[in-house]
Order: sequence, then structure tokens, then C-alpha cells
Amino acid sequence: GFLYYVYHKDAKLVLVRGVVNESEKMMMQDLGVEAKEAAVREVAKLLQLPEHLSSIGSIKADYVLRQQ
Repeated sequence: GFLYYVYHKDAKLVLVRGVVNESEKMMMQDLGVEAKEAAVREVAKLLQLPEHLSSIGSIKADYVLRQQ
């Protein structure tokens, strides 16, 4: 089947479409879940207090600018 995955290269996220077998697909899905969990942990470190939630918009805007 086809699998789309994202990796980090030179400060940019790159979307790749590849042909994989079922075992590779399962491994990539597991890695994707681990990456999402790691991202949530990192955000939780940055936004430890309720008042920090107001900065989510500026964090997202900064991320979008850096991706261009």
C-alpha cells in the first residue's frame, strides 16, 4: 500500500509518499503515535500553567512562519 509520512529535514517538515508492506506500515504507525505523544509532552512542558494557554496562537503563528 501507499503510506504518507513526514520527517524533519533542514528545519522543514517533508511529506513523503512511499510504497510499503504491512509490517513496515505498522512500524511507521507506531512511530507516528510515539512522535505525537512526544510532541504532546513537549507542549505540556511549555504550557504548564493555565495562563500559558493564551500563547498557543502565537506559538502556532511562529511555527507557520518558520515553515515558509
